[in-house]
Amino acid sequence: MDGTASVTVHGCSALVTYLRDDVAPLCRGRFRTDEVRRQMLSAASRGVHLLGWKSYDAGQQGLARRYCLQSYALAAESGIPGHDGFVMRTMAVQGLKLHRPEHCQGLAETGLDRAKGKVDAQTEALFRVVHAHTLAESGLRRAALAEAKQAQARLADAPGDDVPFRSLAWGPPAPSVYSRTAKVHETLKDHRNAADEYARAAATRPAGTCVRAPRGRGGPWSRRVPVRSGR
Repeated sequence: MDGTASVTVHGCSALVTYLRDDVAPLCRGRFRTDEVRRQMLSAASRGVHLLGWKSYDAGQQGLARRYCLQSYALAAESGIPGHDGFVMRTMAVQGLKLHRPEHCQGLAETGLDRAKGKVDAQTEALFRVVHAHTLAESGLRRAALAEAKQAQARLADAPGDDVPFRSLAWGPPAPSVYSRTAKVHETLKDHRNAADEYARAAATRPAGTCVRAPRGRGGPWSRRVPVRSGR
């Protein structure tokens, strides 16, 4: 394990301690209103969700899935519209990254069904483009392209909408949608359109932000690559 992976493992340990010693007791506490309780459980779900990604980065795929399931349970208990579906979307993404697409389509489709009409347009676009990717991996070319087109249409519907924090994990939704659309085309062996969408993603990502870069097939993602707007 190299230095960057060691940092990831250390970060996991610190986060586990925080969630166990500080967040869990708060979740078991009493709340003045049901809305405060819902927001507390949703925040706890986001913390465990982050732990799932950090475990994935460290190459601990089984542990990552376990944390995602715990995050899902908290999100479902919170009752925040679309939050449980967003965790299902994450599980689909992780399955795609590990080249294990057999259950990804069902996860992405169910997650989308739980979000449609309950989340803002940009967040719905994130759901739809992952669903498109799973369709492409399943060999459903026409359906995948139609869903990718719908995802980009949702982006255009309401570019000024307020977006929940969980939808901003990788930065603004637009470059994330364009980058995932590129993966749809790449899966379908349409490399020209894939290159165009990757370029579009880079051009729309704000200067100074970064994207995750894979290192090895299905292995840990342990570095970040800066991307300047327009490049």
